[in-house]
Amino acid sequence: MWAVDSVVQGSDEETVPSVTLKLADNASTMGEWPHAFEMKLTVALVGPSLDIQLAVMNTGDGDFSFTTALHTYLGVRDIRSTQLQGLR
Repeated sequence: MWAVDSVVQGSDEETVPSVTLKLADNASTMGEWPHAFEMKLTVALVGPSLDIQLAVMNTGDGDFSFTTALHTYLGVRDIRSTQLQGLR
């Protein structure tokens, strides 16, 4: 389970509102992937946009390879009437 690590309210013009979630290895994750790690996912409101950052840290003694991708999933009523514009 992800846990809330920090919340920034963004009470002035220079502070961006954000939330950081943290996931660390535990008995459950070790059963799926036997490496010590810590992940932090930060979601920030930057103007009208979301800024999403994922950081992964190896907290163990051994090496491991890690790759990831962040995907956007949008709910649509009917995929047949969906259009994508603005890409070249």
